Amino acid sequence: MEPILRRPLTSVALLAALTLTAGSIAAQNSQDVAAGHDMRRPVDVFSGVLRESLDLNQRQGIFSPRNGDVTGRYLQGQGVVLQVTTPLQRGGWPEASMDTLSQSLSELGEQLGVMLERGVVERPDFEAVRDAMALSLRTDEVAQFYRGRLQALSSFEFEPAIQRSLSEAATVVQQLQQAELLDADAVRAIASELSSLRAELNTQLDRAMQLRDAVREEAVQAQALPDDATLERWQSMREEIEQQMLALAERSQQQMAELRQRQQALRDQQQQQWQRDLAAFEQRLFGTVCDYAAGLRQLPSGEHLSLVLVGTGQQLDSGERLDRIHVIDQQDLQRCQQGELTGEALAQRALTYDY
Repeated sequence: MEPILRRPLTSVALLAALTLTAGSIAAQNSQDVAAGHDMRRPVDVFSGVLRESLDLNQRQGIFSPRNGDVTGRYLQGQGVVLQVTTPLQRGGWPEASMDTLSQSLSELGEQLGVMLERGVVERPDFEAVRDAMALSLRTDEVAQFYRGRLQALSSFEFEPAIQRSLSEAATVVQQLQQAELLDADAVRAIASELSSLRAELNTQLDRAMQLRDAVREEAVQAQALPDDATLERWQSMREEIEQQMLALAERSQQQMAELRQRQQALRDQQQQQWQRDLAAFEQRLFGTVCDYAAGLRQLPSGEHLSLVLVGTGQQLDSGERLDRIHVIDQQDLQRCQQGELTGEALAQRALTYDY
């Protein structure tokens, strides 16, 4: 028996097969596009319902932005994704960013404080310039000795720490006062202490400047090293100034430690309140979704409703917050529509994670 040979497709048959296949694909694509268009209006309407029910359309003032927004889209084969923007994403107290802000404000406050005390443009000390030039022309042992003394008196170890503490303390007091964690009496007491510390610091700096002026005047005219009595007097004055500076540093650090405790209490209080606000918002959100689940009755079986709460998830070390995402199954939405589930039960059945 001879084998049956398959006859090759003619060009007409091949064209017909390709046309048939292309027609099937086009038909399927048309159905997919139609399904996407069918879901557009329900998604828009449902987004509007959430905005109104959650008070996200409200404004704090005429020119203020709205409290938030809800925007949505339909993903074929996956479901509806709603992005929910709320005031909660600006809530809390990010640790890293607040510490950075506090440090920046401290440094800026210190610089501004110096500019205000000395004037924006400081007049040059021509006498000091002449003294420096006179010493620079001498290379003997006497000039080297006095040059070292003047350099040692130009700065004190504890001064920068005291300046930073006082500037940062003023910033923290302002934060605590705005948060109403300090009453008027407490603010006045702390301000008085900080003012006292600042005045004593200026007194010690003036004493140091007077000592440096005396050494500089002696250096310009001296032809020999100072005697033991002069050296002892200078050393005694410097040690006394350093001791006073150390005491001021300890007092300023103690004041700062007390303020930091209050600042941490404020952070904890704000964080706890933020968590309560988030829980209350999510309760309202799931209740609203369940109450108006009929608005998404066209959602195909097996797909989901995903709620993306922007910036309300876990807080990173950088201070940024991840998004909090709730994924709700279409069958659970249908059970809400039929009255078989409450908003609370819907929240418990949802898949929740941060991303």
